[in-house]
Formats: sequence, C-alpha cells, structure tokens
Amino acid sequence: MSEKVEVLISAMHQTDLALFEKTGVTTDGLIINQCDENAVLNKKKNGKQHKMKSVRERGLSRSRNMALKNAQGDYCLLCDDDERLYDGYGDKIVDAYKKFPNADIICFIVTFEGKKYSKKPYRIGYLKSLRVSSVQISLKLDSIKKAGILFDEEYGSGTSMGSGEENIFFFDCLKKGLKAYYVPVTIGEVNRTGSNWFKGYTDEYFLKRGAVIYRLMGKIGVFYCAYFAITKYRKYKKNMRMTRAFMLMMNGMKNHLPSGGRMQS
Repeated sequence: MSEKVEVLISAMHQTDLALFEKTGVTTDGLIINQCDENAVLNKKKNGKQHKMKSVRERGLSRSRNMALKNAQGDYCLLCDDDERLYDGYGDKIVDAYKKFPNADIICFIVTFEGKKYSKKPYRIGYLKSLRVSSVQISLKLDSIKKAGILFDEEYGSGTSMGSGEENIFFFDCLKKGLKAYYVPVTIGEVNRTGSNWFKGYTDEYFLKRGAVIYRLMGKIGVFYCAYFAITKYRKYKKNMRMTRAFMLMMNGMKNHLPSGGRMQS
C-alpha cells in the first residue's frame, strides 16, 4: 500500500496513546485531544506514525480543522473516540480511491444503531449528503487543502448550534466542485450510548435545525424545512404539531448565525 491513510480522531481528556488501540488504528493516525494543556505525543508502531496533539481549545469543528491542518496522509478518515475500525480498513480505503480515481471524498459503511445503507455505490450530491455521518467520511487531503475548505466552527458539538457541521462541510465541498461517492464497503462500527447534542425534539432542536438549513441552502431552505417537517413527523409527533415544528424552523432560518466555513490563514 503505497498511498498513506491517516485516521483523524477527535477526542477529549486523553492521557496517553491508548485510544489508537481502542479504535483499531493500524495505519497512521492523529488524535486531536482537547484538554487542559498544550502538548504533543509521538510514537511509531509497526512502521506507522501515531501522534496526539493536545490543545486547550474546545469544539468538535475546531478539532476537525486542527486535524486537517496537521494531517499528512494521502487519504484521511474522520473518526470519533467511540468508533472501532475493522481489520483491513486502510486497504479498503485505498482500493476505493483506485476504483473512483476522480473522487475527492468517499463515504463508507460504519455501522451503528438506526443507520441504514444502500447496497449499491452512488455519486453523492447535495440531498444525499444530508444523510452522511461524519464517521463515514474519508477525503483526499490534497483536494481539501487546494479547495481551502474547513469545518464551520460556529456549528457542531461544543457550540451553541450543537450539530450540522458535517453537512455544512459536505455542502461547501460540493460548492467548490469536489466529487463525492458512497461505496457499500464496511470499515468499522460505532458504539453510541448517547449524544452530546441531541436532547430530544424540543423547540430548541427545530430552531437550530432551521439555522443549519439556512446555512446550507439559503432562502430556498424553506422547501426543505417543509419536507423535513413532513417526513420526520412520525419521529417527533409525540412532542409537537407539524405546523409548530415548521414555524420553529422558519424562525431558526430568520435568525440564522453568520458563518464562514473557509480556510483561515
């Protein structure tokens, strides 16, 4: 395997490099460890570079951005600290990029409760990107850097918005003309017992959803808000009426936060 795969892990309060073994990293790997100190740990294992950069900053999107800025792999895989990668994931990633040589982003199957996947590969456009979870995303690092794209740090866990950062990142990539694909190849699993941001279908949830939709789509997001209110109704109908959910998202769009999502110097 001549091309280098690097796993980019976002974590908090790690004291050593044990997370690499826990998550099954057998390629190069980089942990961005948000904690109470600034430090760097390096170790070579089976010829692979394992590095942890500890920082005092907070926020998932900041962590992702720091990982992208410090990454050195040809292909990078986003990873969470509750994930377990399967043996051979590195070869599978390289093989996928050989199969789709024009791909800048390839999304894989990472199994977790409630997530369903297609059995066929497909090109990912704007609407399909809304179904993507961050742990599925691999990327051609050079393409991302040349396009000057980073995660929008106003969104994601650890911010007032709480979520939506991977969707915004994906939209920004597509707007820049990057090509994305999904392949039905399983590379790992996630053991999620809870969420750092989802607290139920509350007023706040729909307000924030509206703000994220505006960030993604602008004014035409009103149509997606209607689609979301209708198609997700069975999930939230015990909490509120469909019309209220829609109006809350409209208010979220109206009071959206300003955002950037571009490479900063």
